Amino acid sequence: MKMSDVGEKAFLRNLLPQLEKADTFLNGFGDDASIIDIGLPEHAIAFKIDRAARPMGAYRGWGGFDTWGRLAVNANVSDLLAVGAVPKGFMLSVTVPRTWSVAQTEAIVRGAVDECERYNIAFLGGDTKEGSEPNVVGAAIGIVDKKKVTGRKSAQHGEAIVLAGQLGGFASAYMLLNDEIGTNSSAYVDYVSHPSCAYSEATYLFDNFDVSSALDLSDGLWEGLNLLPRQKNSFILELDKLPLHQFALEAAAIYSMDARNFAFTVGDWAMLFTMPQDQASMAISHAPSNYHLSIIGSISRNVRPVMRSITQGMQFEMNFDLTNEHFVSRMESEEEYFSKLRSCPILKRLG
Repeated sequence: MKMSDVGEKAFLRNLLPQLEKADTFLNGFGDDASIIDIGLPEHAIAFKIDRAARPMGAYRGWGGFDTWGRLAVNANVSDLLAVGAVPKGFMLSVTVPRTWSVAQTEAIVRGAVDECERYNIAFLGGDTKEGSEPNVVGAAIGIVDKKKVTGRKSAQHGEAIVLAGQLGGFASAYMLLNDEIGTNSSAYVDYVSHPSCAYSEATYLFDNFDVSSALDLSDGLWEGLNLLPRQKNSFILELDKLPLHQFALEAAAIYSMDARNFAFTVGDWAMLFTMPQDQASMAISHAPSNYHLSIIGSISRNVRPVMRSITQGMQFEMNFDLTNEHFVSRMESEEEYFSKLRSCPILKRLG
């Protein structure tokens, strides 16, 4: 059996329960980042290592290879934030063929350095090696208050689902640039070249409210929603409340698509959080005006997920899934992924 027959998710679901968990491993396998108890009374160390996705825009000439370094930082920082950690340090591993230019390779490192400075994280160096194809891997450490350790599958019935960030900006900007249409190509280029995770929003929520569950959306909204609830719980998604990026609205009009298709794509580095309804409302009403926070649904005891539009008076189910899954379907595959996105509505009306 090949990995393409199984896929990343099923492979891990089968393997991880077989691995022995150390007593000092506080949260266990399967969360966005791992937390280890080093004997301090109040704090633990959070650690994450992650391969950075290939910078599609750089390969198409829309930006520089500094984007790859920025992606590496955001991929790891976002995962640390999802377990309640404060990121503190970052290291970078770069593998490139001997034919790569010095300028391109240096750009990757400088992009990571710049991104670390933006988040006030120490850049700690790393490793540079030769390989048959280019790959970039980042690793980050942070500290976490033991009382605030959180992760996936901890959300309880009745809690609000809060989204930090906006949806569909990356996929729509890519499509508009690729087809050389739209009204603001420089803004599209800037968006695909400068990834940004929900650092400020995540810090604000963890510092001030009781977050029960959190994760980043590197694999997409549908995957994230299904990883939030505790066992025997599910969720209600309010489709009318999805915070779609302006680029997604623009692209949907140009391509005559349902704009909500873009909500289920990847590349925007948004995050999901759950917390009591009253705290979620307070969090949004008291948040700085430049923070992107939206209540998009709630945790319920439904047997299956509910996706509904109050304005349309309809419920929907997934017509097909655009979850980012290695060995099966990734946005990095470009043509295959975007062909699916364009082909038909992701949502199908029930009844």
